[in-house]
Amino acid sequence: YQPSKSGEHELSVKVNGMEIHGSPFTLLVYNIPVPQNCKAFGKGISNAEKQKTSKFMVRLADTEGDPCVTEQKVVVELMSHVDGSITNGDVVSKTLATYEVAYQPSKSGEHELSVKVNGMEIHGSPFTLLVYNIPDPQNCKAVGEGISRAEKHQTSEFMVQLADAEGDPCVTEQKVVVELKSLVDGSITKAHVVSKTPATYEVSYQPSKSGEHKLSVKVNDMEVNNSPFALYVQSTPWTVLKNLFSR
Repeated sequence: YQPSKSGEHELSVKVNGMEIHGSPFTLLVYNIPVPQNCKAFGKGISNAEKQKTSKFMVRLADTEGDPCVTEQKVVVELMSHVDGSITNGDVVSKTLATYEVAYQPSKSGEHELSVKVNGMEIHGSPFTLLVYNIPDPQNCKAVGEGISRAEKHQTSEFMVQLADAEGDPCVTEQKVVVELKSLVDGSITKAHVVSKTPATYEVSYQPSKSGEHKLSVKVNDMEVNNSPFALYVQSTPWTVLKNLFSR
């Protein structure tokens, strides 16, 4: 006989219309997964957070798209494009055709996610996956002359560098907000922030008041290391001369 359906069946064997000993028999018709009909789905196949557990599901099917009825060997590996390190996924069978995969990446940046059944890549595998990281304000720094001094009505600049808890540069853009507050009259000057890379931001501002100021640099609404900065805005040479000759 050649069964057309997978799963449990009842096999009846009769002689002269009567069941023989043990009949009907319980019989399992198994099927073989076809990699192109096996699919991975869920957030975890496209992005993940560094040092956090990410999950996705794998569904196995045969050549006709029917779910597999026996357990198969599912292997998942995550390879970093940065240093080539491998993270193995933890695979748990939920049903004979459905597997839950969990993994915890240790590196940020682009990765290759390989999902194999019985040694063969499933549909869409290997996947390109971005492991993002979260900036740690204490590891984020503002550098440059513009964090300590500036000149009235002149453009000052500095850079902001973002890194996570382990000091690795951020790989996705973050919200960087910079404000300059005059301690003379409380006026606020908004700075212009331009992302050069996901981890590096160029900041420029043009103060309208001279004197003592407070410079606040925030990433995702949290002050970066040593922020707010004490900053002195000098009068422009023209203003100094004007004041000198007006005496």
